[in-house]
Amino acid sequence: MKLLHRIQYETEPYGTNQYSITLTEGKFAGVKYVLGKTELIEDKKKDNLTLKYHYDIIESKIEDSDKPEFETLIGDILMQMLSDGVKNNDLVYSGGTDAN
Repeated sequence: MKLLHRIQYETEPYGTNQYSITLTEGKFAGVKYVLGKTELIEDKKKDNLTLKYHYDIIESKIEDSDKPEFETLIGDILMQMLSDGVKNNDLVYSGGTDAN
């Protein structure tokens, strides 16, 4: 997946092992949120992966009518972060179980 443009955001430590993400441009500039549990769900029949994530908004407010657009945007940011982590070889995985 290639994004049309890089989405601008800032991160800062939040709690002991998380980072908050603040959007710095566009309709949702100023919204700060934290990602929670994130998982890839495999559908072997369709040869498809779905990205599922939980989030908490910690600053600002999103109207109910804007939630689908906001969730798509933060999903795109998450994909951007994953892609950058793989490209830079600095993606950190924690939790879960090792398949080996």
